Amino acid sequence: MNIIMKTKQTILHYIFPIVAMSGLFFGCSGNPVISAEKSNPDDAGIGPELTRVVVSGGLAKDIEVTGVRQAKVSGDLLKAQFNVRNLGSKPRRILYKVEWFDANGFMINDSSQYQQAQLIRAAEPVALQSVATTPQAQNFRIKIQAAKAN
Repeated sequence: MNIIMKTKQTILHYIFPIVAMSGLFFGCSGNPVISAEKSNPDDAGIGPELTRVVVSGGLAKDIEVTGVRQAKVSGDLLKAQFNVRNLGSKPRRILYKVEWFDANGFMINDSSQYQQAQLIRAAEPVALQSVATTPQAQNFRIKIQAAKAN
């Protein structure tokens, strides 16, 4: 009886972590997201350095954010351009959204924040652009994910 209990405990000890990790792995693999933003939020230069965070999956091997540019338009609105390239051999349809942040790092809730669709052909570079709707926007982040039709 004691041996049976120890065997069950040993099995649970090894099996549970494997099951839990596989749940996390497969649970997070739905639709991968690429997120890119400025390394230094205060960088007002024309070509700020990027911080790039890739969250899971196959999109990272096909889509690359190669650079970012920023400028002021209409006097005081921040405009961001993200240079993106399809590294794959097939066209990819993506959805992207630019999120804007104020000088304190708080996200600016904007009713115009919606995902936009873009088809990127194989090996094609594309410039994704967005303009903030308020002069309080000082920083930005782009989120890119595969469209469901891929």
